[in-house]
Amino acid sequence: MINNKTIVKIIAYILLFAGLAVIIGWIFNIEVLKSVFSGFVTMKFSAAVGFMLSGIVLHLMILQREGKGSKLLLIILVVSMITVSVLISAALVGININLVNLIVKEAPGAVNTTYPGVPPAIAIFNFGLMTLAGFLSAFGIKSRRIYAAIGILIGLVGITALAGYILKIPMLYFNLPGISTAIAVHGAVLFVLMGLGLILLCMGKCEDKPANPEKTNLSFRMKFSLSILLVAIIIGLVAIYILTSQGRTLLTSYISAKTEQLSDYTKQLTDLSLEGVTGTLQDLSDDSDIISLLENGDGASFNSVEKKLTDAVRYRETFNNAAIYDNACILRGGVASTAGLVGQSFAERDYCIGIKKTGQTYISGALWGVVSQKPILTVSVPVRNANGEMIGFVFGSINIDRLKDALIKLEQPGEKIGLLDRYNSLFLDTAENLTKILPAGQLPNDTSAVVDRINAGQDKGFFQFTEEDGRDNFVAYKKYDYVTIIFDSPYSETFGVINALDNTIYFAVIAAILLAMIASWIVAGILVGPVKKISRQIDEITKGKLDLELEKSNTTEINMLVNSLNRILASLKLAILRTGATKGELGIAEAMEAKKEAEDKYKILYETSADAIMTIEAPDWKFTAGNPATLKMFNIKNEEELKKLGPWDLSPEKQPNGKLSAVMAKKEIMEAVKKGSSFFNWTHKRYKGENFEATVLLTKAKINGKDVVQATVRDISGKTRARLRKQLKQRRSLNSKLCK
Repeated sequence: MINNKTIVKIIAYILLFAGLAVIIGWIFNIEVLKSVFSGFVTMKFSAAVGFMLSGIVLHLMILQREGKGSKLLLIILVVSMITVSVLISAALVGININLVNLIVKEAPGAVNTTYPGVPPAIAIFNFGLMTLAGFLSAFGIKSRRIYAAIGILIGLVGITALAGYILKIPMLYFNLPGISTAIAVHGAVLFVLMGLGLILLCMGKCEDKPANPEKTNLSFRMKFSLSILLVAIIIGLVAIYILTSQGRTLLTSYISAKTEQLSDYTKQLTDLSLEGVTGTLQDLSDDSDIISLLENGDGASFNSVEKKLTDAVRYRETFNNAAIYDNACILRGGVASTAGLVGQSFAERDYCIGIKKTGQTYISGALWGVVSQKPILTVSVPVRNANGEMIGFVFGSINIDRLKDALIKLEQPGEKIGLLDRYNSLFLDTAENLTKILPAGQLPNDTSAVVDRINAGQDKGFFQFTEEDGRDNFVAYKKYDYVTIIFDSPYSETFGVINALDNTIYFAVIAAILLAMIASWIVAGILVGPVKKISRQIDEITKGKLDLELEKSNTTEINMLVNSLNRILASLKLAILRTGATKGELGIAEAMEAKKEAEDKYKILYETSADAIMTIEAPDWKFTAGNPATLKMFNIKNEEELKKLGPWDLSPEKQPNGKLSAVMAKKEIMEAVKKGSSFFNWTHKRYKGENFEATVLLTKAKINGKDVVQATVRDISGKTRARLRKQLKQRRSLNSKLCK
């Protein structure tokens, strides 16, 4: 019968091999593997890597519950975390960063794709959830609800996307143009399976202990390093977003200013070409022969006018043509090449319509020259009679070839400059010779994109444009009164600095993350090194090396632990040695039994000691036990009577320094509790008797699981010294017998 574990393994294999199949599809350009159905959105290469890693993580989570694969799981999780971080970086920056295109590159204009090569944000979120589930498993978190919740979230994304495809509702499969790339149909299926795998992973047996729990537990060093890595990645993502955004803002502002400066300079060149023509035409508009020709149709003036116009064109390189028109836009005279057109009406030409409408000097839209058979830009200057009335106009066109040559000198390799007239028709392109003026409907794609922006009210700006062959271009433009100037250059040339800056930031952040992980591993090693050393030394002690003492550490907290363990071991060693057994004969089990025997012998010492030994306990710090010497020293009938008293009851009201005994006694008790022991001289008082001088040693101890303070009081008054010497001699004799 197939159980949940087997189903989860099957799902893991499906995720792994499905992701691998899509990767193969990208490498060998197999469309059916990338998008399943023709015309559907592709599963991005990085998303395929995400599914492959998710399958491996899911499979290793199963193995971890069997006591296997913990280290491999951690390695895959780190790789998965880095992958998700790169994808998040791409989404944050809002472009397809170079790291995503290391192996394959998706062509622009892909179906339902906002940023080529970058998966939808919701897919990145799901991969992040899967990585989180893997880390929770690696850290030993076995809560069914957590894994089920993560599985449900991931599965719902897939189910919603599938519903969108079935119902043909693009929003449901997260197709939001300009905001989010759509989820691929096979990606939606895989998300459903991924969510189901996490739900089944913990169904029924998530809390079971693995066969070998030691192999599934992470060391402090590993947990510490992974925690630092996670924090470093989060900080790194924030740093990438801030630095790349600020860098792009600064460099974009610089490029914008530089492009606008270049546009203004190009406009000045165009103005200079027109100014030469305009100045000459203004001089001609005041010529008496031209005025006479327009007023009277004087044939005698015709030859003179023709000569003057011919000379103007001949001696000014910017001139291309010149002519005289009356108010009805009928050609009245011009250079020799226009002689055959005299008497014809040109009322439909823009230069005629414009000057009649404005009555002022007018620069027309681009026209196709009848004589030159090239695009021309014309200037019309009104001719007025003595009364100031307009009786016609002088017409001239500029030499586009001369302007084009001047603009070519401004270009950098790979760049081109285009000029649009006041009606957004392309009449000059430095990259090719136009055979006709291109109106708005026939413009190249990049120029058409400029016109769209102008029509939307954006008179200047720049943007990235991808050609049909996949080349990325940088397009900048600025609209003036009669002309729009367009600069087109390879994106890599213009924004190469930004791309280099982005890559520098990415690799710097990655290097910082790796350094943080290495540093955390070293620091964790420094922290756990002494603990491991203590563990090894204790192992040696349990094998019978009782002379071994735990070494001190430079770390205060570790040193406190060493001191405590040394005291415990000293007590244990003493108890073991008093059994009379040799060190080599004792292991830990024998030592525990020897300790019990030693406790029995210690009881004899306790009961026969000449010093008063008693214990006190919180919270009232009254006596809880006392040896026979205590009862004798303080003239107390029995232990029950002792338990009703506290240290201050067996002391005078004040000590020799004038301080209250009760206050000083509690202070010394707290000192022992805090530091482990306290030794001091004290004036005691026998119960309902005289005072005597004594030394007191307070030691913090644990008896039967309770924290107590053991007090050892020695009478040092003159009356007892001789008796103490005698009892000390007897005690040494008894110790000698016990240790045989």
